[in-house]
Amino acid sequence: MRFQRKGSRAGRDGGAPDYVTLRRIWIGTVVAVALAAKLRPCALAAHFAFVWHEPDRHRDPDGVSSGGRKLILDGLVRAKVLSADGVRNVRGFVGEFFKYKGEPGYRGPGVHVVVGQTGDDQSLWIPHRLPDANEMRAAVEVGVRRQLAHKKSGQPLRKLCARRGCGFRCGPGDRFCRKHGGDPLACRECGDRDCPGHVAPGSP
Repeated sequence: MRFQRKGSRAGRDGGAPDYVTLRRIWIGTVVAVALAAKLRPCALAAHFAFVWHEPDRHRDPDGVSSGGRKLILDGLVRAKVLSADGVRNVRGFVGEFFKYKGEPGYRGPGVHVVVGQTGDDQSLWIPHRLPDANEMRAAVEVGVRRQLAHKKSGQPLRKLCARRGCGFRCGPGDRFCRKHGGDPLACRECGDRDCPGHVAPGSP
């Protein structure tokens, strides 16, 4: 899944999402996959095992693991598989393995998660290449730059769209972004018609 958006302003951010948007999109993805897999709520503290399927060897294993695990656990909490992701609910991480394209058992980009309890293990296949720690750190920096740009222009960032799984922002006074019923001429990120920057108003 790529986030380069057609019609975005050429510049340092290149249409990349900020951290709030990135987190909301990926947590929504994990929730959808978990609900489709019909995972049962964990009554006891669970342990987790991850098998990361990577199409190449460009990303560091520690970055893939640390970035992806955070989003997966947050998504399982949102899907009510876990009641929380604290020490009372997560017993630990049993093991992490990597499979690369061309190796036996490679299924395409994604991650296989085993949620284990005493005598009751559940498995989940997430067919997406989740962002690593470097991508998440870059998203934080994008958000900081955009907040500074809007603060300087006097136009505050708008709240996120109320549509579940949508990462775009609403127009002034709207509950939904322009894609889901908001102002068709507003910026898809901040919701302003006179956006100073990252996604041109009226772009497809």
